[in-house]
Amino acid sequence: MGAPACNLLVAAASDLSPFQDDLKVRLGSVSKCDVRFTFGSSGQLSQQIANGAPYDLFLSASADYLKTLKTLDRRVYAQGRLALWSKAGLRWPDLATDKVRRIAIANPKLAPYGKAAREALESQGLWPKVESKVVYAESVRQAFQFAETGNADVALVAYPLVVGKSGIPVDPGWYKPMEQTAALLTHSPAARLAFDFLTGPEGRALFRSHGLN
Repeated sequence: MGAPACNLLVAAASDLSPFQDDLKVRLGSVSKCDVRFTFGSSGQLSQQIANGAPYDLFLSASADYLKTLKTLDRRVYAQGRLALWSKAGLRWPDLATDKVRRIAIANPKLAPYGKAAREALESQGLWPKVESKVVYAESVRQAFQFAETGNADVALVAYPLVVGKSGIPVDPGWYKPMEQTAALLTHSPAARLAFDFLTGPEGRALFRSHGLN
């Protein structure tokens, strides 16, 4: 069997990185292309695209980062879910106590999950109590790594990063809904096939199976 005749370049929010192999296989089957991912915060990826990065698709964790981009099509593919994770098994009531010295979140200016984390803390009246403990990561995946390596006691991250790892979903009423949105960036027929798959019933079922709604 010959090599794929094309490459499909996908810029994807970091919350999708845990199941990139599954995504790669499914998109490769649909598009008949070699699929290559670049993961990062939605804000960083949006800046790259605005500066001419040659991606075919952008899977953003929020529709907000598509507002200034020229796209051929855009559709919601999932609803984001925030979760709390701690190697030591710490929970939400512990955040304002001496048990927690550092709380890792993604940079709210660049990452929808960082913004949601701050909103959740603010909604529960915790932000003034824990702001000095917060450490900022470049992406939600790096925020999880901070907690995983012990550089933070707790991380507020995307549920797909901690599903199956005792991650605790945060009440969705504590933060604004995150409409994770796909954008079609090129006229490539393969990109259109991949876009339609990701935003269709099969794609949405795939995202749900990995912890998104």
